[in-house]
Amino acid sequence: MIDSTQVVTKGHQGTNGSGNGASDGQHAHAHMEAELTLPVQAKLKVVVNDLLVNIALEIGNLTAAEAIDAIPNLLAGADENYFRLGGVLSEIQMKKYYEGAGYETFRAFVETEFDLKYRKAMYWIQIYDCLVTSGIPWSTVRDIGWTKLKDLAPMLTTFNADEWVATARHSTVLQLQEAIAVSKAISAPGPKSIEAELKAQVTTVTFKVHVDQKPLIRDAIAKARKECNTDLDGTALEAICMNYLAAGNVTVLKTN
Repeated sequence: MIDSTQVVTKGHQGTNGSGNGASDGQHAHAHMEAELTLPVQAKLKVVVNDLLVNIALEIGNLTAAEAIDAIPNLLAGADENYFRLGGVLSEIQMKKYYEGAGYETFRAFVETEFDLKYRKAMYWIQIYDCLVTSGIPWSTVRDIGWTKLKDLAPMLTTFNADEWVATARHSTVLQLQEAIAVSKAISAPGPKSIEAELKAQVTTVTFKVHVDQKPLIRDAIAKARKECNTDLDGTALEAICMNYLAAGNVTVLKTN
C-alpha cells in the first residue's frame, strides 16, 4: 500500500536540485505514473488519511491476478466491504482484466466466475467511482448502507453531502429514491411538462395486511420490478394495477 504523501512526492523527485538530476520529461513521466495508480479515470481529490483514499490507492496498485483473487473474500463480507469490492471490480472492468481470465465481457466474467448479478456489481462500481471522484470522506457516508448509496452516490458533492446523508439516515430506500427523483425533476433544465410536474409530486400509500399476505404482496412487487426493469416499488405496483385494470379479474379466495 502507498499513502497519499507518496503520491505527491513521486511526481516531484529531484525538483529541488538536490536529487538525481532528472530531466523535466522524467519528472513529468513520474507524475504520470502516480496519476495512473488512481482507480478511476477522473482525478482523485486527495483527502489525507481518509479511508476511501487509502483504499483507492491500494486498489490502484493491484495486479490483475491480485484483483481477481481478492473478489471471493470480499464477497463473503459484501455488506461491510462493498466499497472496497466496488473498487476492485472497477479496476477489473476499466483495465479489462477479465479478458486475461478468458472472458469477452465484464458481465460474463462476474456472473460466471462469482455468480454475481451484473446489476449489483455495477451498483458497487458506481458507489466507488462516484465517491472517489467527488472526494466525499468515508466518515460522511460510513453509516449509510450500499442499498441507499447506490442511488445517493451520484447525487453527492462536497456542497450537498451533509444534507443528503441526513435525508438518507431518516428515510427508507423507497423514500430516498422518491426524494432523489423529485430533486432531479425540479433541477432539470428547460420547461417542465404537466406529466413531469406530477411525477415530481410523490405521496405515501399505507394499508394493513395479514401476516400471510405480506410475502405474497412482496413477491408480486418483486416480480413486477424485474419485468418492468425498475428498482422502484411504486413503479412496479403501478404496473400491476394498470395490468389489472386493463384485463384483470379478481379471483375470490375460498376460506375454510
